[in-house]
Amino acid sequence: MVNPAFIKQFIIEGSTESISRVVENILLLLKEENLQIEDMDFRIELVMREMIANAVEHGCGKNNDSSQIKINLEIKEEYISISVEDQGEGFEWKKRDLETLPIFAENGRGLVIINKTADRIEFNDCGNKIKVYFEFN
Repeated sequence: MVNPAFIKQFIIEGSTESISRVVENILLLLKEENLQIEDMDFRIELVMREMIANAVEHGCGKNNDSSQIKINLEIKEEYISISVEDQGEGFEWKKRDLETLPIFAENGRGLVIINKTADRIEFNDCGNKIKVYFEFN
Protein backbone atom coordinates (compact mmCIF):
# COMPACT_ATOMS: atom_id res chain seq x y z
CA MET A 1 0.00 0.00 0.00
CA VAL A 2 1.22 3.49 -0.84
CA ASN A 3 2.18 5.71 2.07
CA PRO A 4 -0.41 8.50 1.63
CA ALA A 5 1.71 11.06 3.43
CA PHE A 6 4.80 10.78 1.24
CA ILE A 7 6.08 14.23 0.28
CA LYS A 8 9.63 15.06 -0.78
CA GLN A 9 11.08 18.39 -1.87
CA PHE A 10 14.19 18.90 -3.98
CA ILE A 11 15.90 22.22 -4.54
CA ILE A 12 18.35 22.31 -7.42
CA GLU A 13 20.43 24.96 -9.11
CA GLY A 14 18.99 26.36 -12.31
CA SER A 15 21.36 24.65 -14.70
CA THR A 16 20.99 21.88 -17.25
CA GLU A 17 23.58 19.78 -15.39
CA SER A 18 21.13 19.37 -12.49
CA ILE A 19 18.32 17.86 -14.54
CA SER A 20 19.52 14.26 -14.95
CA ARG A 21 20.62 13.92 -11.34
CA VAL A 22 17.29 14.98 -9.82
CA VAL A 23 15.23 13.01 -12.36
CA GLU A 24 17.21 9.85 -11.57
CA ASN A 25 16.78 10.41 -7.81
CA ILE A 26 13.02 10.83 -8.15
CA LEU A 27 12.68 7.74 -10.36
CA LEU A 28 14.61 5.70 -7.78
CA LEU A 29 12.28 6.90 -5.01
CA LEU A 30 9.25 5.95 -7.09
CA LYS A 31 10.64 2.48 -7.85
CA GLU A 32 11.12 1.89 -4.12
CA GLU A 33 7.41 2.62 -3.61
CA ASN A 34 6.49 -0.08 -6.18
CA LEU A 35 3.72 2.01 -7.75
CA GLN A 36 1.34 0.89 -10.51
CA ILE A 37 1.06 3.57 -13.19
CA GLU A 38 0.99 2.58 -16.85
CA ASP A 39 4.40 3.24 -18.48
CA MET A 40 5.39 5.06 -15.28
CA ASP A 41 9.13 5.35 -15.79
CA PHE A 42 8.87 6.63 -19.35
CA ARG A 43 5.99 9.05 -18.77
CA ILE A 44 7.28 10.52 -15.53
CA GLU A 45 10.84 10.87 -16.79
CA LEU A 46 9.70 12.58 -20.01
CA VAL A 47 7.44 15.02 -18.17
CA MET A 48 10.00 15.84 -15.46
CA ARG A 49 12.74 16.50 -18.00
CA GLU A 50 10.47 18.84 -19.96
CA MET A 51 9.24 20.69 -16.86
CA ILE A 52 12.72 21.18 -15.41
CA ALA A 53 14.24 22.12 -18.78
CA ASN A 54 11.52 24.77 -19.21
CA ALA A 55 12.27 26.11 -15.72
CA VAL A 56 16.00 26.28 -16.47
CA GLU A 57 15.56 27.90 -19.89
CA HIS A 58 12.71 30.30 -19.21
CA GLY A 59 12.67 30.79 -15.44
CA CYS A 60 16.34 30.90 -14.61
CA GLY A 61 17.63 32.58 -17.75
CA LYS A 62 20.64 31.61 -19.75
CA ASN A 63 23.22 33.34 -17.53
CA ASN A 64 21.72 33.02 -14.06
CA ASP A 65 23.21 29.92 -12.45
CA SER A 66 22.35 31.26 -8.98
CA SER A 67 18.64 30.66 -9.58
CA GLN A 68 17.03 27.74 -7.84
CA ILE A 69 14.26 25.41 -8.88
CA LYS A 70 11.92 23.76 -6.37
CA ILE A 71 10.58 20.33 -7.19
CA ASN A 72 7.91 18.70 -5.04
CA LEU A 73 6.99 15.04 -5.26
CA GLU A 74 3.80 13.92 -3.55
CA ILE A 75 2.39 10.41 -3.48
CA LYS A 76 -1.22 9.92 -2.46
CA GLU A 77 -3.45 6.87 -2.68
CA GLU A 78 -4.96 8.03 -5.98
CA TYR A 79 -2.03 9.69 -7.75
CA ILE A 80 1.51 11.03 -7.86
CA SER A 81 1.93 14.77 -8.29
CA ILE A 82 5.11 16.54 -9.29
CA SER A 83 5.48 20.31 -9.27
CA VAL A 84 8.32 22.43 -10.59
CA GLU A 85 8.65 26.08 -9.59
CA ASP A 86 11.30 28.52 -10.77
CA GLN A 87 12.15 32.07 -9.73
CA GLY A 88 11.21 33.61 -13.06
CA GLU A 89 8.32 35.90 -13.90
CA GLY A 90 6.31 33.05 -15.42
CA PHE A 91 4.24 33.15 -18.59
CA GLU A 92 0.64 33.75 -19.61
CA TRP A 93 -0.46 30.14 -19.65
CA LYS A 94 -4.13 31.09 -19.89
CA LYS A 95 -3.47 32.33 -23.44
CA ARG A 96 -2.05 28.95 -24.54
CA ASP A 97 -4.30 26.25 -25.90
CA LEU A 98 -2.28 23.13 -25.22
CA GLU A 99 -4.81 20.97 -27.04
CA THR A 100 -4.46 22.69 -30.42
CA LEU A 101 -0.85 23.93 -30.33
CA PRO A 102 1.15 21.93 -32.90
CA ILE A 103 3.62 19.56 -31.27
CA PHE A 104 6.28 20.70 -33.74
CA ALA A 105 5.81 24.40 -33.00
CA GLU A 106 9.01 26.28 -32.21
CA ASN A 107 7.72 27.49 -28.83
CA GLY A 108 5.47 25.58 -26.45
CA ARG A 109 6.39 22.10 -27.69
CA GLY A 110 7.43 20.99 -24.20
CA LEU A 111 4.11 22.06 -22.72
CA VAL A 112 2.21 20.08 -25.35
CA ILE A 113 4.29 16.99 -24.56
CA ILE A 114 3.67 17.46 -20.83
CA ASN A 115 -0.05 17.95 -21.37
CA LYS A 116 -0.39 14.85 -23.57
CA THR A 117 1.73 12.64 -21.27
CA ALA A 118 0.49 13.54 -17.78
CA ASP A 119 -3.05 12.76 -16.63
CA ARG A 120 -3.64 16.34 -15.46
CA ILE A 121 -1.71 19.62 -15.55
CA GLU A 122 -2.07 22.84 -13.52
CA PHE A 123 -0.28 26.19 -13.34
CA ASN A 124 -0.15 28.81 -10.61
CA ASP A 125 -1.56 32.25 -11.47
CA CYS A 126 1.69 33.85 -12.65
CA GLY A 127 2.87 30.79 -14.58
CA ASN A 128 6.18 30.06 -12.85
CA LYS A 129 4.94 26.82 -11.28
CA ILE A 130 3.58 23.77 -13.06
CA LYS A 131 2.07 20.75 -11.37
CA VAL A 132 1.27 17.44 -13.06
CA TYR A 133 -0.62 14.39 -11.88
CA PHE A 134 -0.22 10.70 -12.72
CA GLU A 135 -3.14 8.55 -11.61
CA PHE A 136 -2.83 4.99 -10.38
CA ASN A 137 -4.37 2.22 -12.47
